[in-house]
Amino acid sequence: MILDNLKALKDDMVCKNWTICSFIFNYKSIEYIVLVKRFVGKEKKINTYAKRLRNE
Repeated sequence: MILDNLKALKDDMVCKNWTICSFIFNYKSIEYIVLVKRFVGKEKKINTYAKRLRNE
């Protein structure tokens, strides 16, 4: 499955008690830097892209 690598990364982050991890990968000759944040405790993920506008 496509997201298996992210699940493995998250599990590794939990074992190491990390909250942020980064890695570099290349896709179609472009180098990308990826940051992954694990939300812990009472911290909530705020999805600014999914907010509904009040005027709609």
